[in-house]
Amino acid sequence: APWWHGPTSLVFGGWKKAECPEVVGEAGTHHYIYDGLSVIQGPNYALAKTMQNWRCVLAVHEGRQVSANMAPASKTDSVMHVKAVARAMQGMS
Repeated sequence: APWWHGPTSLVFGGWKKAECPEVVGEAGTHHYIYDGLSVIQGPNYALAKTMQNWRCVLAVHEGRQVSANMAPASKTDSVMHVKAVARAMQGMS
């Protein structure tokens, strides 16, 4: 594990390996589901990201190609209002 996992686990409660279960579609296609939500981000963020993901699912079902932003965090009010996240963001800048 990287050196920073130790100190940051004290702030965020530890790190666990991502579990990405495989889902096989009707046409035999293989998909992996990753739940990247963090409890610390709160219910509004969780709802917004879930809605974004479901819009992607519907668009794929309609035959469209989609992508979802997984950009680095921004120092918006909704991110910086959580003290632990704000401390981590200040440390990254």
